[in-house]
Amino acid sequence: STAYYVSIVGGYSNSNSGYYGFIGGGFDNSNTGHCSSIVGGYCNTISAGYQNLSFIGGGENNTISSDYGFIGGGQGNKVITGIRSSIVGGQNNTVSGGYNFIGGGTYNTASGARSSIVGGTLNTASATYTFIGGGHSNKTFSQAYVGFIGGGKSNTTSGQYSFIGGGRSNIILGSNADSVIVGGNSNCIFDSLSDAFIGGGTGNTISSYSETSFIGGGSSNTISDYACRTSIVGGILNTASANCSFIGGGENNCILPTHSHAFIIGSNLT
Repeated sequence: STAYYVSIVGGYSNSNSGYYGFIGGGFDNSNTGHCSSIVGGYCNTISAGYQNLSFIGGGENNTISSDYGFIGGGQGNKVITGIRSSIVGGQNNTVSGGYNFIGGGTYNTASGARSSIVGGTLNTASATYTFIGGGHSNKTFSQAYVGFIGGGKSNTTSGQYSFIGGGRSNIILGSNADSVIVGGNSNCIFDSLSDAFIGGGTGNTISSYSETSFIGGGSSNTISDYACRTSIVGGILNTASANCSFIGGGENNCILPTHSHAFIIGSNLT
């Protein structure tokens, strides 16, 4: 100890040089933060910040270099910048924004603000007020204010107030607001402005500026550009390109752009 009012209770090769610092035990821990504590573990580090007041419970090679940071344990976790961020555990998780939370998992990154990743692997929250429940390689981009991804794999959103429940490789792109993909595989909502919905299925698409449109499920169904307030309930290879049109299901149905308010139930109809 080389500073005032510091304590090292036990352990080996621990260093405590911040004011009012505490190290409970463990091996090769370093605390240069003020009013900060390392309870135990191995090679954990709290480095000096403006105020610090940070805490590491244990684990191995965990690092806090921001104020009011918390790491419960795990291995290789880092709270780098921002204030009042927490990592409960896991491995190689990183927080670089303020008021963020990572519960556990591996290689997750929260770089926005006031965002949460509960667990999983290689998930990234880059926006403000976003949530990723778990899964693998899910991402909320910086534009995705209040975005939500429940889980699944390789789902991404950049839409504000957007929701992806799960599934795989589902995408909400552009300036979408209040758009939803519940699940499925490789479904996409492009820059539809607002209130687009895909329930599930595979390879379904709501294209640009098709606001308030709906695809329930099925496979390879498409609502084309500018086809607003249009619905495809399900089926395969159906395309709706007109406003206020409806396809109930079936296969290879097509509503042309000039046929607004059209209604199809069946197959191979235009």
